[in-house]
Amino acid sequence: MILRLTPAARGDLRAIFREGVRLFGEQQARRYLEQHGKELRFVGDFPQAVRLRDEFYRPVRVHRFNAHIIIFNIVGDEVVVARIRHGHEDWKAD
Repeated sequence: MILRLTPAARGDLRAIFREGVRLFGEQQARRYLEQHGKELRFVGDFPQAVRLRDEFYRPVRVHRFNAHIIIFNIVGDEVVVARIRHGHEDWKAD
């Protein structure tokens, strides 16, 4: 499947990197971003491995990675990542 990140998801990755640099330094922030890349490839390769959460207004798939969650859906032959949010955020409102 084709993996596509929405502009909001790309912005989330940039924000995660900036916050990582602020809290842990650039080297650690880069490592964490690389790990996010691996998780995104997993989601792109095996989207069905992540349960569909139909309790939300619009059903989505939610994959947890460390402190963050990758929110995505399968649309045709694409895996569309809508957001990448911190697990403590009120991401359900989006």
